[in-house]
Amino acid sequence: YTNEEGYIYNDRVKWIHKFPIIAKGIAKGNTIVFEGKEIQVVLTSGKFDKSKHSFEYFKDSPTGIEVIDDKLPYGTDGKMPTTEYRSIVINIHGKQVSFPKDAYSDLYEPTFLTDHNSVYYNKESDILYIVAINDYAERPYMVCWQIERGVYKGRKVSELVY
Repeated sequence: YTNEEGYIYNDRVKWIHKFPIIAKGIAKGNTIVFEGKEIQVVLTSGKFDKSKHSFEYFKDSPTGIEVIDDKLPYGTDGKMPTTEYRSIVINIHGKQVSFPKDAYSDLYEPTFLTDHNSVYYNKESDILYIVAINDYAERPYMVCWQIERGVYKGRKVSELVY
């Protein structure tokens, strides 16, 4: 409980991992695909091209990257990233979801292992959750994107501490 965020009763919590998984992901190279009944999710990564990005460096460490494209980066600890998300394509009931690049443009070093990525579906509320655990990164993190009734609603990113 905190004064700023409030609290929720335990019996009202809905754990994402308790919702059905739409399908086990199939990883091939720089892509992982999830295909279930009328739902398809494709995550694609690619090599990081530093010529397509802008950088700000730490004042006390001129080689340490603090900001990439005006955003704090996830997955890198001041070093130049090697990979980045290239696209996230979602089709639900035959319709493609508009998924903004801003939803993943600051996330680096994605891990496309089947046990690190999952897609859950809450049929009752028509909410799709895409969860990626990118723990092979310099600064490991977890991201959960939320699609509600076919519309991108947001994401939660948390750095992981082991």
